[in-house]
Amino acid sequence: MVYQQEDWGKEVLHESGGLEVVERHKSKGYFIDLPPPPPEPTILGLRRITFVLAVALVVAVTGAAVAGGIGASMVSQCSRQTNTIPLQPSNSSLPKPDTAQATTTITQTVTGTSLPTSSTTPNQTPTPSTLSLACPSLDDAGQQTISVFNRSWHFTPICGTDYGGFDIVGIISYAFHDCLQACAMYNHYYGSDECVVVHFSTDMVGALAANGANCWLKNGTATNPDRGQGNTVVSGLLAGSG
Repeated sequence: MVYQQEDWGKEVLHESGGLEVVERHKSKGYFIDLPPPPPEPTILGLRRITFVLAVALVVAVTGAAVAGGIGASMVSQCSRQTNTIPLQPSNSSLPKPDTAQATTTITQTVTGTSLPTSSTTPNQTPTPSTLSLACPSLDDAGQQTISVFNRSWHFTPICGTDYGGFDIVGIISYAFHDCLQACAMYNHYYGSDECVVVHFSTDMVGALAANGANCWLKNGTATNPDRGQGNTVVSGLLAGSG
């Protein structure tokens, strides 16, 4: 009779009174082929932790360089400002109030003539008694052209003639050309040729005493102008503009 007992050690067989030790046959195990673990992800060929450490190192180095540059610039600027501070003069270099100052007085004596008395009106423009006028040559000189900005006015001079009446305004003028220019400027700012003739007198003293002006701007002409007044007066008749 055979008895069989299974355990994790030896196997004992009992047969007809004798004992025999037999090695236990171990069963073969089963092995399963597992897939290899996935590769660790990388960034630009570097492991993730290696890439993070490299970026942190670059940032730290760059920040240190920028901070050093700013600090050096501030130190240099402060140094320049310190060097440009003007030195205050010491009190010893200032003159004392009680120091005597040398004064030289120059006296000039004028003999033979009396000193002129000053006028009560400052910067008074001298008034000549008679102004220059190229009459009767102006009658043959042709038209006088006055240009103001982008327009021109053409006047025909007529010596010894006065167109009475039609006065716009009277002014003081030291030359016939200035009287014509006043007429052109008036038309420019008025927007139309309102001034059509001027009358100019070279007798400034007499004209100012009688009328307060020697140049008259007029907006019309008389049918029968006053002629034969001599070469001390002239009229400028507007011939056209454009």
